Amino acid sequence: MSDALIAVPEAQLHTATPGIRSAHVLDVFYINSGWNTAITRAVEENLPLLSNFLKDHRLYVLKREQAQSYMLRHPVVVGADPVLLVVDRESAKITPDRGYGFRLCLGHVRQPEAAVSMMKWAVQVALTANGAEMCGIVRQSAHRESFEGTIELLGEGTGHLLEFAPVV
Repeated sequence: MSDALIAVPEAQLHTATPGIRSAHVLDVFYINSGWNTAITRAVEENLPLLSNFLKDHRLYVLKREQAQSYMLRHPVVVGADPVLLVVDRESAKITPDRGYGFRLCLGHVRQPEAAVSMMKWAVQVALTANGAEMCGIVRQSAHRESFEGTIELLGEGTGHLLEFAPVV
């Protein structure tokens, strides 16, 4: 694993469970530069539960300095954190132009309860879909729920978001 990441302890990482969803294992990054907000506190209180639901996937929590460095290279996310970045690397290799994940900027949400609800929604999407299918669900929901500015799809000219690639 890259030294630029802090991972959930290895004991919490498992192979994907057949029958629940496709065997694609997702990489989920939690990125927080350190803003002390009610949204951040609400999201971080729920990180252990996020880890439990994503036990068949890889969850990475970036150090604050790493998150700040990432944001300096991608200024569009400055102030938009905390951020969940969900990447289906297998789909990125197979069909990158059809989509392979999404970035959820929870810092754009105004109420802590709404941020936690969006986090739950992101987990549900991650557990039930892969790649382009996941992007289709996100695109449809973003339009229907009017949170386009909070979500960015990966695979539509955003390959640079994969720079925090774990080396497994």
